[in-house]
Amino acid sequence: MGPFRHLLTLVVIAAVFRWLWASSGTERASVEAGRTIFPPTRAVRILLITCGLVFSGLFLLFWLVPHKANEWWVPYLFLGFLPLALFGYPPVLSIEVEGIGSTVWWRREKKLIHWEDIASLHFNTGNNQFVCARRAAARSRTLVSTPTKGNSYTTFASVRACP
Repeated sequence: MGPFRHLLTLVVIAAVFRWLWASSGTERASVEAGRTIFPPTRAVRILLITCGLVFSGLFLLFWLVPHKANEWWVPYLFLGFLPLALFGYPPVLSIEVEGIGSTVWWRREKKLIHWEDIASLHFNTGNNQFVCARRAAARSRTLVSTPTKGNSYTTFASVRACP
């Protein structure tokens, strides 16, 4: 039963990742007055909400169920993983008149890279990502990640282009 259980686990994980990959291409940007909004894909939202519910449930289960004295740390392990689901939620990206914006749920202010700070913006149809090249004299402000090793390209998020 041991090897079959591991094989079944791998098949289920592969099926979930395949579903995430296939459904991420179906998201569309919404166009509002003066901006285009690229929300996180539905599959990512479902995955993170499910992970949050699973970690919360496991925390409550191991908190309420009696356990050995040397296993006091187990509920806190699942409580420690809960912020991964909460803060792992990707930002909502927008292409606006002023520049490229990013908003996350736990911050009220929006990060914005102004158009004068951007040298080029390309959409890679192979992996559905925007790549933004910043001007050399621009501020070191990015939306998602900071360029490393002298690379001036920053990948923002997986989004689908407008139809």
